[in-house]
Amino acid sequence: MLEEDSVSQLFSLGHDFAEHIPCKAKQLMAKDELQFAYRSVMFFFFCKTYKSFQALRRLWDEGFPEDALPILRSMFEGMLQAKHIRQEPSRAQDFLDYDAYQRYKLYLKVKNSGDTELTRMIEQHSEHLKRLESEYARLGSAFRARKKWWGGSIEWLAQQHECERKYNTLYWIQSNFVHSGVGSLPEFIKDAHGGIRVNCYPAKSTDPFIPIEATLYLIGVTDWTQQALELELTDVARASLSTFDQIVRNFAS
Repeated sequence: MLEEDSVSQLFSLGHDFAEHIPCKAKQLMAKDELQFAYRSVMFFFFCKTYKSFQALRRLWDEGFPEDALPILRSMFEGMLQAKHIRQEPSRAQDFLDYDAYQRYKLYLKVKNSGDTELTRMIEQHSEHLKRLESEYARLGSAFRARKKWWGGSIEWLAQQHECERKYNTLYWIQSNFVHSGVGSLPEFIKDAHGGIRVNCYPAKSTDPFIPIEATLYLIGVTDWTQQALELELTDVARASLSTFDQIVRNFAS
């Protein structure tokens, strides 16, 4: 069946392109701290995207497309962040700095909640806590008003990178599966001749939407990562995207 063959080709295409990164990037070299931060963060987004892609493929192959959707949503968010950093590499440092700020903020939240046992456990790591406190004080003016490290919402990030349509449609659908929203109910319970038909066992999907989007996100993040690491895979990236377009056209033909 053409669709099954095409889905398999999509997954293989994403895998084959992504495998170039761990094969070529044997060590992380940089000329200064800013470049090291940029390359490290892009490598992180590649690793996370690729591993999520592999998990999604297993769920898809085993008949769990509904459970693949939350992973696809996570891949979308990661793709947007990677694209945001690629646009301005200095943002990688904000990404890294935000972790320390959030960790100390969480400590303050725990302490103010009156959870003395957990507070005491955290305070046992006094040296680490002091470093976090110092970073929190240093970064407070920059991050205090931010909801996320980039300063806005996922919707705002999608708008900045011409993904608003995906956010308004696909992301909403995925959110229903993540949060068990009523919008996902028809996928699990349907009317059927005076009764109900339930979906609570593995069942193969014929909708290519999930593998198409997952492969597209992986190709994008892999390409941006190879550029950041200067791995000279531009021709491979171009060929992968061209093959992707051809496979997707097969679904419409």
